[in-house]
Amino acid sequence: MAQRWIKLVEVELEKGAFKSTNIAERMTLGEALQRFADEVLPSMRSRAPDISKIKMITPHLGSYPLISLDNAALAIYRDKRLGMKARNFRKFKDGRTEMVELKRKVATMTVRHELAPIRRMIEHGRREWGIHLPAGNPVHLLKLPPMGRPRDRRLSADEEEKLLALLDPAPDLTGQRSPYMRALMIFSLETTSRRGESLRLRWEDVDLSARTALLRDTKNGEDRRIGLSTKAVQALNTIPMTRDGRVFPLTDNAMRMAWRRATQRLGIDGLHFHDLRHEGTSRLAVKFNGDVMAMSAMTGHKSLQMLKRYTHLRAEDLATRLG
Repeated sequence: MAQRWIKLVEVELEKGAFKSTNIAERMTLGEALQRFADEVLPSMRSRAPDISKIKMITPHLGSYPLISLDNAALAIYRDKRLGMKARNFRKFKDGRTEMVELKRKVATMTVRHELAPIRRMIEHGRREWGIHLPAGNPVHLLKLPPMGRPRDRRLSADEEEKLLALLDPAPDLTGQRSPYMRALMIFSLETTSRRGESLRLRWEDVDLSARTALLRDTKNGEDRRIGLSTKAVQALNTIPMTRDGRVFPLTDNAMRMAWRRATQRLGIDGLHFHDLRHEGTSRLAVKFNGDVMAMSAMTGHKSLQMLKRYTHLRAEDLATRLG
């Protein structure tokens, strides 16, 4: 075997095609992922989820030398994770956090997302760090868990009415209710903007007379100018200006907690704030009569497939079109 290997290396040397595997032999997956987290992720806007995934992967696969990492090892990790119970952090008002085990098992999409940083790290390492894996990227050889069914949770008219009434700061005599949550909900429904895009929006990027807003630093890495409906403009006119210039001066955690309290208080089950983006996209499909280009300009989806995953038309809407 050694003699065969020597002959192969000699042939590659003669052809000028030899690539050393020294780095891949010396570096473990854990070390490579940490380097990726230190050097590459800081320049990425959505780095926090990847850092969390790396922390999950490292105890299981971190000791593998990159040269030894193959699709069989990844398959063991995949199957092990799919058999585990899902967990989540519970945050308390005093700042404490607690890991809670959920009743359901880890979702297939969760495992797909956990394997993504390995794939991206190896591709970056091959381009920038001189990492050579003779068999290629092992994630590409792995059978990934199925995508799973896209969420099709629609916001009912009754739920919308109750949430808007509960989030309305006007009747709140205690002064504890956020003056921004109701407007944020309407803005999200009318514009289909992502939570982070809305929370980063600044007044200097809003033109109420022209009814436009510029969403900066979006998930796709591009700025996106969107139109504002009459309802969106009315919602923005109800909220006070802030000193720091942000339209919705809420932290991501404060917004999440306010939404959770509102849905729990009303007994609304299984409605995530991100579902408002699905709902808004589905409404746009009706408003724009299926004009894909117009919908894409509003939602920021780059592919028809992703736009389709976010669009869930009710049978009643289809019946109306049928006449």
